[in-house]
Amino acid sequence: MPRVVALPGMDGTGVLLSSFIEASEGHFDVEVIAYPDDRAMTYEELAGYIIEHLPKCGRFFLLGESFGGPLALIVASRAPAGLAGVILCASFARFPVAPLRLLSPFARFTPAWHPAPVISWLLLGRWASPELMERLLAVLVELRPEVLRARIAAALKVDVLGAVSRLALPVLLLRATEDRVIPAAASAAIARVAQAAQLVDVQAPHFMLQSAPTDCVRHIVGFTRGAAF
Repeated sequence: MPRVVALPGMDGTGVLLSSFIEASEGHFDVEVIAYPDDRAMTYEELAGYIIEHLPKCGRFFLLGESFGGPLALIVASRAPAGLAGVILCASFARFPVAPLRLLSPFARFTPAWHPAPVISWLLLGRWASPELMERLLAVLVELRPEVLRARIAAALKVDVLGAVSRLALPVLLLRATEDRVIPAAASAAIARVAQAAQLVDVQAPHFMLQSAPTDCVRHIVGFTRGAAF
């Protein structure tokens, strides 16, 4: 059975991937690498941490969710042993909204409070449910403000499109059709420069793995079967 190593989104915990992991049962094994939650880290620092925790034997696919996408690409560019392909979910290689990229130095002023209606609209849209919001807010409350701010700043200024163009591995781009965080142009930019990329639209909000786990699993299964493994 294929193995998928998942790099979570901005929360860094993997707690919000439970529905996706449940839907993947019988199709592929999922191993989540959570990020250290006690200190702010750059993408490069996180990449070093991830490489140390990758499987030591066998083949695997690397999945990056949202914030985890650039991280997956950085790790893949270092050609770790056993890596068979990269999967990006509602993610990017370079944050596509130029005015927001200019705000990265000011991310340290991001407020520590989490307005539920705004978060619900941005991340879940019409897929919002009390259960999902409760889990999301519980995770955000536990996330240190300085860690969240560092990750926001890193996401706004990251640019790994060059690494994508040099990546010989197959890449699956799962793009959410109703994503209010990452514009469709972000995945299109990766598809244009990647040597071997599949771009698939999934009817979902930014939190696609939480809102449409079965559809995501179906596309990942097809990708892992088609990739050299």
